[in-house]
Amino acid sequence: MARLFPVLRGKLGTTEYYLAVMKAADVIKEIRSADELNEWKDFTIEERLQREINWTRIKSELAPYLLTEEDRFFGSLIVDIYNDQGVEFEPLSSNFKTNNKFYESAAQAFGFLVMAGGETLFALDGQHRLKALQMAITGKGKDGELIDDLNHNPDLGQEDITVIFIRHEKNTQKIRKIFNKINKHAKPTNKGANIITSEDDPFALIARKLIGPDAPLKEAQVNWRSNTLSKTSKQFTTIGTLYESAEILLREKNLAKNELPADLTKYYNQVKIVWEKLAKEFEPFTEMIHTTEISKFREQFLVGKPVGQMALIEAIQICFEHEYTDLSEIITALNKINWDADSKIWLHVMYEPNGRIRANSTARKLAAHVIAYMVGVNFDDNEKAELIKEYRRTKDDSNAMLPDPVV
Repeated sequence: MARLFPVLRGKLGTTEYYLAVMKAADVIKEIRSADELNEWKDFTIEERLQREINWTRIKSELAPYLLTEEDRFFGSLIVDIYNDQGVEFEPLSSNFKTNNKFYESAAQAFGFLVMAGGETLFALDGQHRLKALQMAITGKGKDGELIDDLNHNPDLGQEDITVIFIRHEKNTQKIRKIFNKINKHAKPTNKGANIITSEDDPFALIARKLIGPDAPLKEAQVNWRSNTLSKTSKQFTTIGTLYESAEILLREKNLAKNELPADLTKYYNQVKIVWEKLAKEFEPFTEMIHTTEISKFREQFLVGKPVGQMALIEAIQICFEHEYTDLSEIITALNKINWDADSKIWLHVMYEPNGRIRANSTARKLAAHVIAYMVGVNFDDNEKAELIKEYRRTKDDSNAMLPDPVV
């Protein structure tokens, strides 16, 4: 059956394209995913990997977003018109006559894309959005099964979706090249940018609220562009560190990353008080916050680096989880620990013999438990035995003893 789409025609390089608006119900009915292409079996492993559909993400993030967010919006789907011999573009100007040459010239770009009916439409880009629309409208998942715990909404089928059509023109190599450029060279936003812009991630909102004139940290003290601090950085910490600290301190609350709780302020205050007291009472932090030579202190103190700060926050949370909840008392004990980078406590645990920091999660976890032990957490026999075992393994010393508690 022939189809007609009002479109805006454009051209980039040798590629002519057509921008159209379709009803969402028609989108999920007429557009198919890349794995349904005849050439799918000829795609390389890398190309197939780029097009693997993450149904878990669709169910947990994208479909709920469409169903619950009134201000929902996403970008255009890029669609290949396969078997396009019967496709024609009829400019509006061919039927639009006016004495106004300005309007007549502009009308050249507008028109109708006519498809004879033998074409197949495939999503080159946006297949996760395509499948999310399908799930949100029909309530059906990967194999067409009905998802019991998803409140789908057929009315979404009447909403408008922008689609960019590209003609296949019997040139599979060209289409694959476009496909690869879109997927391989598209740069995802970095973690800092995601935290700055997210409006439905509670940890992102908490991280942002920790920065400001009346917040524990000032804007000049936080690097929000990157999750690392160089030797010359003037900032004290990173927004990624604040984000992860919120995750750690709230991990027992089981908050979803794509849904704001009704009482976000309560959770924010729980994180805020930790950073507030650390900034005021934890001596390495107070020195760094008020110094004009922060790079020197960053190299001197383990907790001058983001990974060390994360180990510190993790240690505090371990204290809380072991019913050691007096934060002022914890910080008083933390002030008695030797945080110097060259301390034997941190050798092999957080620092290599050459002085290079160990930034992996395993090192951070071990350091956090060592810190918690030193400030007086009452580990049970199994926890202590496991800690000693890991400490000795890391130190490569079967007789190594844990540092003495400072309390």
